[in-house]
Amino acid sequence: MKTNNIHKWDAVEIEWVDALHSVTDGWTDQNEIDFKELRAQSKSIITRGSFLRQDDLNVYVCLTYSKMGKQVLMGMAIPKGTILSMKKLVCQK
Repeated sequence: MKTNNIHKWDAVEIEWVDALHSVTDGWTDQNEIDFKELRAQSKSIITRGSFLRQDDLNVYVCLTYSKMGKQVLMGMAIPKGTILSMKKLVCQK
């Protein structure tokens, strides 16, 4: 994943695949799981926010940040293995 041009506080858009589970309650026999249906429902998610940092496992973003007190609101870790794409958002003037 290329992040050379992405720096802390840059606005980013990350497309990633969320985890799903079967809809049954409790334990289920493996042969009762509809894997085709789970795969069909495995939709990508779009997250837009401010890039904080990344490590070997995750990309970290937040919804809002305050320059006073170095606080963030709605911090999120997105596992790199689930990320389909990540791009820097730029303002068109």
